[in-house]
This record gives sequence, C-alpha cells and structure tokens, in this order.
Amino acid sequence: MATIATAVDGYDAEQGSAPIGVPAQSRHRRRPVRRSTLPYLLLGLLFLAGYAVLTVSRYRQEASLPPGTALIMQEIHGYASLSAPDFSVHGVPVNALGLHFSPVLALLVPLYWVFPNALTLLLVQDLLFAGSVTIVAATAGRLWGGHGRTQARGRALCLGAAYGLSWGLQNAVGTDLRLTCFAVPLVALSLRNVLLERWQRAGLWALPLVFVQEDLALTVALIGVVVVLRRRWAAGAVLIGFGVAALLITVDWVIPHFSAGGSYTYWSQLPGGYLDLLSPLKLLHHLADVGGGTKLATLGYLLAVTGFLALRSPLALVAVPTLAWRFLATDPAYWGTAGHYSAVLMPVLFLALVDAVHRCEEYGRVGWLRRYATQSAVPVVTAVALTLCVSLHLPVTDLFKPATYRAAAHQAAAAPLPSALPSAPPLPNAGLPVSPRSPAPR
Repeated sequence: MATIATAVDGYDAEQGSAPIGVPAQSRHRRRPVRRSTLPYLLLGLLFLAGYAVLTVSRYRQEASLPPGTALIMQEIHGYASLSAPDFSVHGVPVNALGLHFSPVLALLVPLYWVFPNALTLLLVQDLLFAGSVTIVAATAGRLWGGHGRTQARGRALCLGAAYGLSWGLQNAVGTDLRLTCFAVPLVALSLRNVLLERWQRAGLWALPLVFVQEDLALTVALIGVVVVLRRRWAAGAVLIGFGVAALLITVDWVIPHFSAGGSYTYWSQLPGGYLDLLSPLKLLHHLADVGGGTKLATLGYLLAVTGFLALRSPLALVAVPTLAWRFLATDPAYWGTAGHYSAVLMPVLFLALVDAVHRCEEYGRVGWLRRYATQSAVPVVTAVALTLCVSLHLPVTDLFKPATYRAAAHQAAAAPLPSALPSAPPLPNAGLPVSPRSPAPR
C-alpha cells in the first residue's frame, strides 16, 4: 500500500487545452489541488482488511483449491524452478504461454520462494484490488478539490467506497487467483495519469498491461485513443501502435509457438473464427444477439454503478475492447455478471465517472446535468453500490455472518508443490480450453 500511496502522491499541474467541444474561454482550467493521500490510503487499508477476511474465510471453508488457482500455482512453480511455466492436466503437461500470454506471473516468484502457498498469493490479489481503491478515491479528491477541501474529500471517499463495493470487483475476490488482479491497478494508475495530464506516466503504467494477458493490448490501444482525444498526438500514437503490435505478435506468433495445436485457441470463441473480425456486418450481427437479455442486463449493471454518468467521459471508450470480446464470444458464461470478467472494467468506469463530474463542474452548460453531477451523482452511486451488495448477495455481506469467522472443519489444500495440487479435469480440443467453464487459469 505504501507503493500505491507513492504512485498517487504529488502533481505539478500542466496548462492543458480544454476537451473537444469546450469553448475557448474555458481552456484555462482550475489546477487540481494538492491533497494528502492519507485518508485515501486508510480507505484502501480498510478494504484490504475486508477482502482479506473474506479470502481467508473462503480459503478455510474450501475442501480443495479451485482449478484456476491450482493451475496458476503450477505455472508460478514453473517460473520459480527456472523452467517452462507448465501445468499438468491429468498428467499431461500444458505450457501456459500456449493459452495466454501472461509472463506477469513471474513477478510472484520471489514471494512464492518465501511463502509457497495459495493463501499468500490470494492475499496479494486482495492487496492489488485494495490499492486500486486508494487510486480511484485519491484521483477523485484531486480533481474535485476546488470547492472546499472537506466536501471534496468526503465525496471522494464515498466514491472510493462505492468502487470498492462494486459488484465487478467483489466477484473477483475469493479463493480463485486471477490475472485480473494485476490489470486492475495498472488500468487505474494509467487512467489517473491521463486525467491529471501526465502523459508519460500514463503510458508507462499502460504498457505493462500487454504482459498480463494478450487481450489487454487492445485496452492499451484504446488508452492511446483517449490520449489522442486529449490532443496529445505523439503519446497517443505510440500507445495505439504499441497495443496493436503487441496483440498481433502475441496471438499470431508467441502463443501459437507454445501451443500444442500451433494456433491461438480462443479464435474458436468467435462464431466464424477470426475471419469474422474482418466483416463489420458479422460483428454487428454477433453483438446484436443480446443472448436472451443477458448482455443488456450486464450493460445495465455496468452503467448503473456509475449512475449512468460514465458515458459523459471519453474514458468509457477504454471499456470497449473487454466488452467486445466478451459479447462476441459464443460461450454465454462471458456475457453475464458472474466471475472476474468485469473487474478490469470497474476502474475504467469509475474514473470515467470522476472525469464526467469534473467536466460538468468546469464546463457544464446543461443545468440539470450539472446539478446531477455535482450534487446527486456520488450519493446515487453510493446507494446503488450498497443496494447491489444486498440484492446480488455479494461477498461483502458475508462479513456480517458469524459463520465467516468460524474455523471450518477442513481447510483448502495449499501444498507448496504442484505435485500436491488437485488435478484438473481433461481439457477439450486437444488439451486446450475453449470456455471459461473449463479449468483455464484465467
């Protein structure tokens, strides 16, 4: 958490140009006010404690590790042993780089050498999620700080709490270790620096996303698009070019090189394969298939957590790649609100909300929208987050149940060596997973 506090500390505001469509007289914007990050750090620590309690409780109540965590443990063990990041599926070794390009897991090797068990890695996941709470709240406090410090800080803390309670983040907390935990703070830090007009830092935080998972290269490219919309042509062009190049290299060369089938398996998720990407009409047809309303419901929940105000900010464009591949996939498991798939969208949408409120304060000319953004948006977002916690039975409600703090009769198998980890069921398609319900570690 100290690293997060350092990352969000200090800012010398640049004199930037107004967003597209803003009158010339509004180009000299109020500089973000320097604030102490201590309240936001404490908020992050509070959520870290809550996430950790939930993780430890679920870990103790599980009879065995979930397949995804078991496979990631084996992958990390491969890096720790200075060998290929293989995992075993009923005794058949599968190179993890042949499924997803995720060398970021090598960062956990030093910790694995000291504490070779799943619970330690799950707590690191909680730390990264809680760190993003500090980042989002501190960014809101910095941009909203011109109308009274106490009021701005209170609004920012409420927004940070709503973010920490958001359904997308909570569904990723638990006994399953996911690569999403690395992407969430990286996206938050990159977009924070975009809002603060620190273009070099925004790019440096965005670039590592390509080492988390191959599809996040498109997220890097869209961050570049947002930077271009801010009239920073060179920085935006670099991010767009880097993201597109990274995607092509990983899915056309790196992953097929390590894959048993010699190809990128997840092309099979598109109804017509990767050729459908070349046909705009087919893409629109697949996206128009609402899947019995599941896709529309997911969109509704995503926008509801920001009071529908995130659409006012160009930052919302960064959510498009993740939503596109999910809604284009043939497997309905990607379409809904369950699982960890929406976690990386939470910092995008909430920072888009921060930007939208700031824009309405500074440049808003529509009376009712300005009043809603400045007076009602944060209370509405906080109320929605609390309501969804109860209505969707999100994990945070378990903190109020006595069973959460009661030791279970059995504990999860957390052996330090992959040989003691549970064996995963067979994978379809020559040993390669084709859906999130198969035991792929993502």
